[in-house]
Order: sequence, then structure tokens, then C-alpha cells
Amino acid sequence: MRVVRPVEEILAEGPQWQDRKDREHVEPERWGKSHWALLGFIDERVVRWSGLIDWDHVQVSRKHWPMIHAAKKRVQFGFESAKDGAEYGLRLKPDENDRPVLLDDHCEVDALMDLVDAGLVTLQMPKISASGQSYLRPDGHALNDPSPSDLLTGHVEWLLMPWAKFGFSELGWTVAAALRRHKGDGGVYARFEMPMELEET
Repeated sequence: MRVVRPVEEILAEGPQWQDRKDREHVEPERWGKSHWALLGFIDERVVRWSGLIDWDHVQVSRKHWPMIHAAKKRVQFGFESAKDGAEYGLRLKPDENDRPVLLDDHCEVDALMDLVDAGLVTLQMPKISASGQSYLRPDGHALNDPSPSDLLTGHVEWLLMPWAKFGFSELGWTVAAALRRHKGDGGVYARFEMPMELEET
């Protein structure tokens, strides 16, 4: 039975991130270079840039995540590769024979959603300023478009998604620290694994 919710209740929740429904969810035990390198990138963006993602440094599929792809400066200035981000696939954990495993038709935004699904990374859509006149970027600067006065539609949410604030849960901070230690000891992203004691939590 489909439950119809009041419009007022939906609007009160504010803008929501629109996930891709047909992506394959990848569990942490299958993560390889793509997921762990992305976690390292998120760590740097959280610590130095208030959780604001520079999408020019992320492989984004224009067909699966058009709203994120359009936010890339390279696209806006006409320098983006003709190759779609999903064509590169995601590099997962090597198989038992140490052969690379590639998940086709997925990009790093899909991997980012796996990090969120696993409870490591948090996601917060832009907040409304104290004046109520604008949405705010993660660094506190006002966005010119869209406006809180606009009807909250899926298109408005698409425009806001590139400005979402990303962070870490307590588990995420712990795993990110373990990943930094792994890299500091000379390890590579493809060989990192979630610490066993954390897998049981």
C-alpha cells in the first residue's frame, strides 16, 4: 500500500540528496583502490575545505549524475573529456588470484554513496541562511541560485547537490586515521582493508 505524505511534511524536511536507484551497492569487504582513494580525498576535503567537494577531482558520470557533472568547472569551460566517468568503472578489491576486479558502468560518485551507506561518510544538504534569503555553501558563503523562495522541486535539489557538505561519522574518522597510517607506512590504497575490530561494530 502506497502512503501519500502531506506536501507540508515533505517541504519541512528541506532539500534531499537524490541517489541513483540503479547503482550496485558495494559492501566494504569488496572495496579496493577506488573506494579507499576516495575516502582519502574526502578526508582532505573535510579537514581543509569544510567538507566542500571539488568535483573536478572526482570521476563523475554525466549520464548517471548529470547534476554533479554539470557543476564541474572543466565542463563549464569546455575542457571535460568526451569519455563518460562511468566508462572507467570502479576498481574493487583484487580477487583470490590477485587479479583486478572492475565494476563497470559506475563512477566515483557511486563509490561516494557506498561510503555514505556504510556509515563512514555523512552528507548534509545546504542550509538556509539566517536571513532566509539564500542557501549556504559548506564554507558559509551564500549561493546565488537556487533561492529558498523557489518551490522545492527535484530540479532545485539537483542544483543544490554539488554544494552538499560531506563529513565523517565517528567510525569514519577512525577508518580515515587507519587509512592515513596505512599510507604513511608505505601501503597502497588497493591493499587497505577495514580494520577487523571495526568490521564487527
